[in-house]
Amino acid sequence: MATENWPTPLLAESLSLLMQSDRLMRGMHMVCSHDLPNQLVALQSLLQMLHAEEYERLSKDGREYVERMQNVMKRTSALARFLREMDKLHGQAAKPERLALSMVARELQGLLKQQFPDMQFAFEWQWTIPSITGDYRTFLQALAEILTWVLPSFGPECQVVGRSEARENRVAVQIALASEPTANDNGPHMAKRRFGSKAVEQSMEIVLAREWLAVSEAALEITGDGGSRFAILVPNK
Repeated sequence: MATENWPTPLLAESLSLLMQSDRLMRGMHMVCSHDLPNQLVALQSLLQMLHAEEYERLSKDGREYVERMQNVMKRTSALARFLREMDKLHGQAAKPERLALSMVARELQGLLKQQFPDMQFAFEWQWTIPSITGDYRTFLQALAEILTWVLPSFGPECQVVGRSEARENRVAVQIALASEPTANDNGPHMAKRRFGSKAVEQSMEIVLAREWLAVSEAALEITGDGGSRFAILVPNK
């Protein structure tokens, strides 16, 4: 009997280690994704009570410590959300359909106005290619993650320009964001960010966006400072 298709001892050991690693990761994720958010809610409530009832009695240093704890709390809550979203991605299967970019744009406009009610937006859509094939939910989720990361660096007004073009065997859905000009400006200008390209790539929102797009075999290309210009590359099917 031929034995070339039987696993070698090295392969068997590797598979065993992989299964063990997967089991450990699933166990850790199960505990963190369920218990961590509950603990964070309790901690957040305690911090709110401390701020409401004792903040005025604290010394200057004490107030600074409370504010630092609140900032750490926000960051930790963001990490918990990241774990929860990664859990949603586990085993996510694409449901490809033909998407009209005009419909995606309408959904995006509503999403931005809901998430950033204090900002004023001006939209311009130039869909040379009017539709793409992709998973609607994951596509919109990726857009939401990107903009959640980018828009806090902008002022109260923002111009959003969307274009689409063919790139070999893909369609590039391009989004450019710019702060609206003020009375002393000569024209629209890109928002200034404190973060370089490395920080952008390491942000939880951009990591999630890339993973959501990967479900539909799409990719994210960031060309502007701090994500102010980006393109989603979708297979041209």
